[in-house]
Amino acid sequence: MKNLFITFEGLDGCGKTTQAKLLKEFFEKKNYSVFLTREPGGTPFGELIRNIILDPNNKIHPWTEALLYFSSRLENSLMILRKLEEDYIVICERYIDSTIAYQGYGRGLPIEELKRINNIVTFNLKPSITFFLDLDPEIALKRKKYLDRIEKENLEFYNRVREGYKRIAQEEKDRFYIISGDLPINDIHKEIIKIVLNICIEVNT
Repeated sequence: MKNLFITFEGLDGCGKTTQAKLLKEFFEKKNYSVFLTREPGGTPFGELIRNIILDPNNKIHPWTEALLYFSSRLENSLMILRKLEEDYIVICERYIDSTIAYQGYGRGLPIEELKRINNIVTFNLKPSITFFLDLDPEIALKRKKYLDRIEKENLEFYNRVREGYKRIAQEEKDRFYIISGDLPINDIHKEIIKIVLNICIEVNT
């Protein structure tokens, strides 16, 4: 389990937060040290950036938005790397793929340029496993009681983001696992546990 870095991706409302917490609890019951973080945010500075990005009263250029995410990610990545060196299992809600899906496919910023900056701010760190909880945008948004600045985007934007995630999953088959976000919470959790344990068995044999 050393150096295990797991990320959760998907539209807002797909269940990332719930599943990340359930997975943390599972590992802790097995007596592993687990560090749970999120993006944007995860650090005191990152949480300040989160408030700026998600404030529905702010109007932000797509590149300003992307660079704010990158600033938060750099600080979070430094912390993630420290935790991995200390033999923690790290679970992060959103990471590099969110930027490609949202700012790349969603906003239309150049994807290769976003990938290049991602590599810089993460020091080339990539997740061991990424779970994409796939859910229809209409269903995802209906689950939200309060809509932040990003969530106020139209369905066309969210359809582009969803398709972006699917393309990333095709390109990153070695670490991406697609699970329906429309399944019952416990069924999703069981599928995640099965995948994680199978991967860890394969690595250790």
